[in-house]
Amino acid sequence: MNTQIWIAIHTPFFEDGTIDEAGVRANVDAFVERGIDGIFCNGLMGENWAVPLDERIEIVKMIIDQAAGRIKVCAVATLDTEEETIALGKTYKDLGMDYVCLSTPAEAQEKDEIVAYFNRLMDAIDMPTVIFNRITLKGSILNAEIFEEMNKNPHLKILKTTASDEVNNSMRKVARPDVMVSDPTEEKFWVNATEQGQRILFADPEPYLYQTPDFRPIAKYIELIEEGDLETAKKIFDALEPLRVNYNKWLMIPFYKDIMTMAYLKKWAELNGMVGGYVRKPLVPLTAEEDAQMTKEIKEAQAAVREALKGIV
Repeated sequence: MNTQIWIAIHTPFFEDGTIDEAGVRANVDAFVERGIDGIFCNGLMGENWAVPLDERIEIVKMIIDQAAGRIKVCAVATLDTEEETIALGKTYKDLGMDYVCLSTPAEAQEKDEIVAYFNRLMDAIDMPTVIFNRITLKGSILNAEIFEEMNKNPHLKILKTTASDEVNNSMRKVARPDVMVSDPTEEKFWVNATEQGQRILFADPEPYLYQTPDFRPIAKYIELIEEGDLETAKKIFDALEPLRVNYNKWLMIPFYKDIMTMAYLKKWAELNGMVGGYVRKPLVPLTAEEDAQMTKEIKEAQAAVREALKGIV
């Protein structure tokens, strides 16, 4: 399979807020078992607002050590200043990280300003780079004209973008052949892969929430797309809808309302055989009622999907 699957991962903590190193390491093994190609850590799903810099570095060390080359590792390096960002990026490079992630700057708006900003960072850090096109109140900071200019820098390898389909598709058209552009949303991947040639699902948590070591429907439908069996691939893709309904209900719809849903994410991870762990303050654990309802609905969705794909996956 040539198409890559990357995931944004959570960080397991103990009840007292300390990092569960054994849990971090066990999850790396779980991601490998689920056929994941790359890990994105220390981002929003990892509760980065509650993880100080020294702990972010320790988490990266744990993940790289446990990965042992079996799965690629990327972490966000963007901090308040360019100097801090470059220093963190170089630290990650020295630790052996595969890719560094840089977020679009909210402050820079003009084309030359944005291109120069990224060139300074990419050249100084000097390693394969993922750009995360974060959407602000003004919309997408990047567009085709800016992104085409950014493609002149050989360090650029992946763009993760949550902009509109129109903006994303325009940037795909100007990307270098070796630069992959990904809308991270799994439920939009069918159109992006079959109509837009998207060769990477640089996703959020969906691939490790929907898949287990013995049941990997996302990896299977991607494999079938590449083989040209679109009919079977579409059956698998469509059959995942019960899981998507739960994913949107418990994680994404509240998230779009600025509710941090990491406690729900961690519960689902536990239901799927991984280490979830506690959330850090100011987040709070699920109530007993929330836990019971979410468990019931996700288990029902999992059973429905497995039944629909019996003999196919």
